[in-house]
Amino acid sequence: MYLLITAVLFLFTVFSQSGAFASSDALYYDVAVIGAGTGGTAAAIQAARMGMDVALIEESDWVGGQMTGAAVSTMDDVRRTRTGIYNEFITRVREHYEMRETAVNTCYWGSDTIAFEPWVGQKALTDMINEANRVTLFLKARVLEAQVDNGGVTA
Repeated sequence: MYLLITAVLFLFTVFSQSGAFASSDALYYDVAVIGAGTGGTAAAIQAARMGMDVALIEESDWVGGQMTGAAVSTMDDVRRTRTGIYNEFITRVREHYEMRETAVNTCYWGSDTIAFEPWVGQKALTDMINEANRVTLFLKARVLEAQVDNGGVTA
C-alpha cells in the first residue's frame, strides 16, 4: 500500500502497513518529518505550534525513539537543558508520577535526575502530538520516494 503525501513542494510516496489509504489518495501538509524519534517528534510539535500542518512518519509503531522505545529513559541532563519542549515533556513525566505519589528518580542516582518507564514517556509525547492539533502521525510507514518541484531536487 502506498500513501502519497504532498508537503509544501515535496511529494512523498509512503509505504504503510495499515492499508488505511489507497494509492490514489493525496494528502497535503506544510511540513513532513520523517522519523518520530525524540528530535523528530519535537520538530513536528513545534512546527504545528507555529501553525503548520505536519505529517510525522515513523517506520515503527512507537514514538520517542531511543528515549522511550529502547528503554534509555534515564535523563542525565541534571537540569542543564530543561527548556522548551523538553521541559514540557519532563513536566508531564513528573506530573504522572506525582499523581501516583512516586518519585520520578527512583531508579537513578540523584534527586535532581529524571527516570521514567518507557510507556510513560511515549504517552507524554503522544499527548503533546495530539494537543498540537495539526500533526498527523503515520506509524508503521516509511518514505519510499521524495520529489521536489519548482526547480528543486528530485530524489
